[in-house]
Amino acid sequence: MFLNNFKKKKAEEASPVPKEEINLHSIAESLCDLLKSEMAVLEKDDSVYIPAYDLKIYIEPKQLEEHMAVLYFTLECPQWDRKLYECCTSLGPDTQQAIGLALGNFSLGLLSGVFAMLNKAKGDYVKTDFQGKKHGWKVYKSNAVVMSNDSKKEADLPDYWDMLKTQLSDYLGDGKIAYIKIYGASVNHEITGECRVNDIKIEKLSEQVSDIVKNLNVSGVHTQKQFFIFMQDDETCNPYPYTQEQITEKVRTALSVFEELLPEEDGYDRCEEELVRRLEDPHLATEIFSFLPELCAGWQFPSLKPTETLNISFDNEMHQYSMPQITIYHMLAIALEQLICNREISNELFINMVCISALWNVICSAKEDGKDITKEESVINTIYSFADGYIAR
Repeated sequence: MFLNNFKKKKAEEASPVPKEEINLHSIAESLCDLLKSEMAVLEKDDSVYIPAYDLKIYIEPKQLEEHMAVLYFTLECPQWDRKLYECCTSLGPDTQQAIGLALGNFSLGLLSGVFAMLNKAKGDYVKTDFQGKKHGWKVYKSNAVVMSNDSKKEADLPDYWDMLKTQLSDYLGDGKIAYIKIYGASVNHEITGECRVNDIKIEKLSEQVSDIVKNLNVSGVHTQKQFFIFMQDDETCNPYPYTQEQITEKVRTALSVFEELLPEEDGYDRCEEELVRRLEDPHLATEIFSFLPELCAGWQFPSLKPTETLNISFDNEMHQYSMPQITIYHMLAIALEQLICNREISNELFINMVCISALWNVICSAKEDGKDITKEESVINTIYSFADGYIAR
């Protein structure tokens, strides 16, 4: 599906709108107009609701410039155990038309795959192994959204699914739904490739997408985007027990524990036990106790990236998981970002969280050797030690 035709249509229909009149409400109205055939409804909170699917879409205008729009989308549905996220950036003759193109990018891309899934369209099927159990997934492909000023290459779309499907399944854990985003771009021969699994960028797969784009031999500006959405069979599925909102509240509770105990002499040693007591879930308590300080440290030192493999020791064995397979990891990252942006974490608490992280120990050890590893990008491998009986989910 090509945005070039959509762009021409929107340009013919559009009339200039003063930038000061563009706001979330007007953008949500435009999406409703775009989704008339789906009987979309504009809600009081400026979300867009599609009753037939019980689907709600939230829009966040992240950046609006004279010739550019960056829109964030969040999709929620009671049938799912996770939210879906998308970011669409578009250029246009003016802000309004850039917004129209971003909305078209979203509806022709991710939303087309979501509708295919909700309508139970014919899809592919894969089987995966996780935690020693078999999992069956139906796979739905979105339209491929292509933007190109090279008309000869518009239809030159690689079969990303056929090329990557044997590897993509290695990044699936459990849960009802998962999704993968493929994005490739060649801008004056500058190549970008990105593969995100459940909104987590996977460097290994992103490099392969870059290699695929290099072989397209396109000139000027050429971008491609496609989504693969996985719905697990009820018979093999164990839905994740918490919503994002519940995890955010659990993080608030955990931070209150850290704030209370870390200043005390033996406070750190008591934190995990107290988290188990207050959260009433020993697996979640262990995950928050181990992952949250590392995420704080990563926020403070963004040049130091964790490996995409989580190495977790329990039951006298070292277990390796890809980051998207451990559902809580990204949910904690989302919760932490929200709390930091809302200024719900004091500077003192944040510093204390960073100081108990393994990443901070690595930084300090390097400084003792006369090195400042925070000045350049590095990949840091962390080994987590969990209590026996831990269940990855």
